[in-house]
Amino acid sequence: MIPRNMYYSSTQRPAARKAEQHQNRLQCIAELANSSRRADHFSVIQAMILACKRLLRYSTQLKKWL
Repeated sequence: MIPRNMYYSSTQRPAARKAEQHQNRLQCIAELANSSRRADHFSVIQAMILACKRLLRYSTQLKKWL
């Protein structure tokens, strides 16, 4: 989880915002996969992998600054 109540400097804010967006996107994809039996599982897995990669990239940027 990306902590929301932390103070981010002006250079950290864009990465924090992007990380939170991708975290939210990943949650939505997981909910879609759980709720829909007809979901194209390959597409869901691809979307989850992409969201995980992006979340990892932005959270890694934040860790460098902290």
